[in-house]
Amino acid sequence: MTQVDLPQVSVQRYLELLRRRRWQVIPVSLLGLVIGGLVAFFIPRYYVAQSVLTYESPPGASVARGDEDPFLVIVDTARLTLPNAIESAVKTLGWEQAAIADPFERTQALRQLEGRLEVGDANPGKGRKHARIVVTYRDRDGLRSADFVNTLVGTWMQQRLADLRAGAEQDKATATARYNELQAAYNQYLDRRSTLERTYGIDPALDLGWQKVAFDRREADLQQRRAELAALRKAIVAAQQRLAQLQERRNLLPARVQVGTELSLEELAKLPAAQKLLLELDYYQKLVEAYRPGNPWRRAAEGRVAEIKLDLAKVASP
Repeated sequence: MTQVDLPQVSVQRYLELLRRRRWQVIPVSLLGLVIGGLVAFFIPRYYVAQSVLTYESPPGASVARGDEDPFLVIVDTARLTLPNAIESAVKTLGWEQAAIADPFERTQALRQLEGRLEVGDANPGKGRKHARIVVTYRDRDGLRSADFVNTLVGTWMQQRLADLRAGAEQDKATATARYNELQAAYNQYLDRRSTLERTYGIDPALDLGWQKVAFDRREADLQQRRAELAALRKAIVAAQQRLAQLQERRNLLPARVQVGTELSLEELAKLPAAQKLLLELDYYQKLVEAYRPGNPWRRAAEGRVAEIKLDLAKVASP
């Protein structure tokens, strides 16, 4: 059958068909209307509330390249953080979800509210000048839906503002601490500079070239004094070594010397007149060794030792 042989569409033919098949078409149509009405009646009606947030670029912000979306991070942050404000918004509204004591049941109730919440991007694109964030919430009560959206957005903005302020305060504290460290280092530098100027006699108002000449002259004089001091120290070391040698030689000498010029102590001990003097000499010599230099008793004993030696010399003389 070609296109020419197809029967023409006629409204009269359809009306004739409906008249002949009315007991089949009308009940099926009525049944479809009844089923559709029942379904429409039992399906819950949700009222949709929307809130649109416009985010502009802050003044002085760097312009993104044309192949990048400068507000993609802002929109993604809103998608992630807006659900976190649901619990605070519910507490502010005083809804029954906030009064649930069981943490698990309260979390499930809040997730049901989150399931009816949507955060979208109204004007996605690269190189845009602002972002339009659409917050949508569905509820069977229209007033309840509007209150929830407005409270949620306000609570979220307060939380974000508090977070930004906390971050700014932390940055401020860090910057203040760093400034104090740098200021302390600068003050130490000034103190060190002042100390060096006083130590080396540097005058900031004078030419550094002239001051360097005077400084070099003082350095040369100081080097000469250091050389003289080193020579004196060497002489002192040599004298100490010479003294040590003399002390060693002195220690090799006998503890006592002859009293007389002609007779020894052994020979004097044989003389009756010298025996008493030798005993007295030995006593006062021990007395001299018992007291410290400068003691009056020692000086008296030393004087008596000298007198006894004179007496012994007289006895020993022929």
